[in-house]
Amino acid sequence: MASPSTASPPLVLLHAFPFDHRIFDGLGVPDSHPLPGQTFAPDFRGFGEQPLIHHDGRVPHPSLDVLADDVIDLLDSYGIDRAVVGGVSLGGYVVMNLLARYPHRLAGLILADTKADADTDEARQVRLDAAAAADSGDVRPAAAVVAGLVAPGTAPDTAELLALYAGSQSPAAIAWAQRAMADRPDSFEVLAGCRVPVLVVVGSQDQVTGLDRAEAMADATPGSTLVVIDGAGHLAAAEAPAAFAAAVTEWWSASGL
Repeated sequence: MASPSTASPPLVLLHAFPFDHRIFDGLGVPDSHPLPGQTFAPDFRGFGEQPLIHHDGRVPHPSLDVLADDVIDLLDSYGIDRAVVGGVSLGGYVVMNLLARYPHRLAGLILADTKADADTDEARQVRLDAAAAADSGDVRPAAAVVAGLVAPGTAPDTAELLALYAGSQSPAAIAWAQRAMADRPDSFEVLAGCRVPVLVVVGSQDQVTGLDRAEAMADATPGSTLVVIDGAGHLAAAEAPAAFAAAVTEWWSASGL
């Protein structure tokens, strides 16, 4: 999505649930601000074209640790010591897992439309119930999923593409990811100990995590930058790619990355 640069650390972008790397496709269009450095946008295991099974032939226990380890494996495969890692929603949960377990591999963080608090008991049960339904092949219609995530004014073609991406994911991957997200811990203490530049991005119309949670993450993280993208919902990177890319590049430059 961007031409490689030896002066800047690479950028790794991690997608939201239940999508794949294609939610970042708009960041590469001509009218979008070019992203800094060399950019990777991998699929989480089970999503896109990535298999859910491990190399040993087993499906791993649902855990964000597994997804974070996959990101480290990606960095290792390219000989990358440190990278700026950004994530949207589920991707943000994985970024915070990386910060907790691999802080020395991070040159910066981008937390977009996500939250640092763990699920309430009620929210956790909703995830587990959705996972159990997905085990039987019963998943929410993709159009309904997207309608609950994007802002009301989102372009119809964007919403249709997002529904296409969501609808292409397997029920097994959906069930696995729901259980992994349900088991995640609170990450505020981890953010408080962060010592690299952090950008927090939120859509002004994000009804899923919202401005209050974005502000809470920014307040908890030393030296962080908060950017609100006007008119975007929970998928600001896909709904307003030009504004999202501009926020990233301006923060990148100001942070001296």
